[in-house]
Amino acid sequence: MAKTNFSELNATLHLKNGIAENHDLSVSADVLKLSGGGMLNLAAGTLDYKMQASANPKVPELAGLIGLTLPITLSGPIQNPVYKADTANLKEQIIARQKAEAQAKIDRAAAAQKAREEKIAAQKAAALAEKKKAELAAKKKARSAPRKTTKVSKP
Repeated sequence: MAKTNFSELNATLHLKNGIAENHDLSVSADVLKLSGGGMLNLAAGTLDYKMQASANPKVPELAGLIGLTLPITLSGPIQNPVYKADTANLKEQIIARQKAEAQAKIDRAAAAQKAREEKIAAQKAAALAEKKKAELAAKKKARSAPRKTTKVSKP
């Protein structure tokens, strides 16, 4: 029989007419965390739970999986429940993350290109301003320089 060791299990159960309900299930196991909630029908011996499995953030090797969740449903007889992991949903999350990362890379490249273009434009503007300043200084110097006068004699 397969088993999963867990270090923490928290849940608040509300029991009424043989049915236990909870909406705050939290389980910490070695590499994963489960959260969710559902119903245990103790009289009928059945259960119906919807949970989200995620990587345990305390495990450094799983840091790349942080933020991804695997929806899991657990239902049927308590003695022999059926579980279903929604891997299609997990795949959609992975694809969305990859698209977001690719878009972020494109955005960073575009921002870097814009920064380079702005730097070049600023350098050109500074060079043009320096050129104009030099031209004005040259004109001012030419105006203030003593003029040579030449006498023209009449015959």
